[in-house]
Amino acid sequence: MNAYKRSKITLFQLFFLSFSYVFSGLFLIRERSFLSFFIPLGAILLFSALGFLFLEYAPRRFTEKERFVSFLSCGQTHFFAKLFAVILMISAVVEALLSVIAFSFSARKFSVFIPFWLIFALLLIVGFFLSSHGLTALGRFSELTVFLIIPLLFWLVFWDIHPMDIRAFSGNGYSFFLVMPAAVFYLLSMTVSESTAMPKGFNDIRVFPLVTFFGACLAVFCMILFRLYGASDDNIFFLFFGWMTSLVRIGILLSVRV
Repeated sequence: MNAYKRSKITLFQLFFLSFSYVFSGLFLIRERSFLSFFIPLGAILLFSALGFLFLEYAPRRFTEKERFVSFLSCGQTHFFAKLFAVILMISAVVEALLSVIAFSFSARKFSVFIPFWLIFALLLIVGFFLSSHGLTALGRFSELTVFLIIPLLFWLVFWDIHPMDIRAFSGNGYSFFLVMPAAVFYLLSMTVSESTAMPKGFNDIRVFPLVTFFGACLAVFCMILFRLYGASDDNIFFLFFGWMTSLVRIGILLSVRV
């Protein structure tokens, strides 16, 4: 599969890539405060709105080489756009490493007999493996969350509800860093060119930021449901759901390249 085909993503995949990115962030920091769930929504709304400005002026066709830079510079070649892209790539790598560390602690708590360094190394390898196969493969992998959300709804029917303090706000600032511009801008840049995500004759670019935002809304809604129905950090279904979306998150962040 060539580089062009590996970068195509559908609107459906964009939705679940956004969902996985936000949900996994809430999962990895073990966020439980109701008001803090809306911080990532505000962040992704802001970055999606900024991304819309780039989408308006980005060309529908450009080469895969420096595609991200072309998106950020609205199709032109500018030094500052390249510098901005490099800064975003570095921030994505840092975010990916922090996500791997948080993921490792979660897995280590569940399987205390496995050394932390081994979990960390395996997650890095899997993350690079996912990102090396391109965003198309990662998008298809994220679609599998659909088969987890449906059982979730049935599971909640037979579970006891736990009250949640809707006035609660997180005591730490981790939730402010769940959604960063690198991943959002990169995902939007992959939807600009003519691909399965943008069929022929499709001109309404507003749908892409909206799909990204609605994916984040579903992620927050699912996390609230999990917390309302008493999903603990030891619940195997909750862990599997969080781990799967965390792999997607790491893959997205490691895919951001200039």
